[in-house]
Amino acid sequence: MTAIGVTAAFLAVSGLFFHDAVLSGREASLRLFMEPFNFLVVVVAPLLAARAFSEERGTGSAELLFTTPLGAGGIVVAKYLATLGVVLVMLATTLVFPLTLARFGSPEWGPIAGQYLGAVLLAAATTAVGIAASTLSSSQALTAVVGLVVSLAAWLLGRLSESVTTAAGSFLAAVALPPHVADLNRGLVDLADLLFFA
Repeated sequence: MTAIGVTAAFLAVSGLFFHDAVLSGREASLRLFMEPFNFLVVVVAPLLAARAFSEERGTGSAELLFTTPLGAGGIVVAKYLATLGVVLVMLATTLVFPLTLARFGSPEWGPIAGQYLGAVLLAAATTAVGIAASTLSSSQALTAVVGLVVSLAAWLLGRLSESVTTAAGSFLAAVALPPHVADLNRGLVDLADLLFFA
């Protein structure tokens, strides 16, 4: 039930962002929508992942889980893929927005595909952060806060890198999330950005 509620809230907030972007931009484009949408992905993905292992520790079923023949690595990958699957379903629900644009205008599909690829890569990265954080404690609240803080730091470093013009700014841009989705949001796929998320 938690995933359904989070998905509904995610879609509602995304819908508000879409509405504001289309009304303020007055163009058949997701350009103004993607920045707040990507920020929402960065917030929601680690929160959903927070319970992956912390719940097992809290209920005492972690020992039982790790006795399965899958092994620790397989369990981590399975939990990651399951959580990422939920996040991707959430992202898929927002495909109604570009379809709405197509109904009333003529959007460019290349940038839209790049924008959604960027959102998927952000979701994959921040879900991994949330899974890693969930291994730290049996408290879901604590692991949610840790995952959220790390993900937001990676997001905010991008904003900080824009105001620093020295070598430190270049370093911040290299480790931050937003610079690596900026080209994707314009429909440009750069191998360096893809490798960053790999």
